[in-house]
Amino acid sequence: MESEGIIVRLFASLLRRVEAKTMLDDPTWYQIRTQTSSYTGKIAFQNDKFLKVALLMSKLKVVKILKENILEIKIHK
Repeated sequence: MESEGIIVRLFASLLRRVEAKTMLDDPTWYQIRTQTSSYTGKIAFQNDKFLKVALLMSKLKVVKILKENILEIKIHK
């Protein structure tokens, strides 16, 4: 029983590492508007619950946005 828990935690850890290294190959810049903020950047990762956006003004900053909070997504010109 304990070995099953260890295997599940190990597998979950590996999935998080793969997610962190996966970068979408989309050169498009997007403007994403939520109820509280507006972000401009490239979509670095997404799944069914959230997306991660590499911000235009910062080469190092990535924000995580819950999809349920998104009001609008437009292509940034």
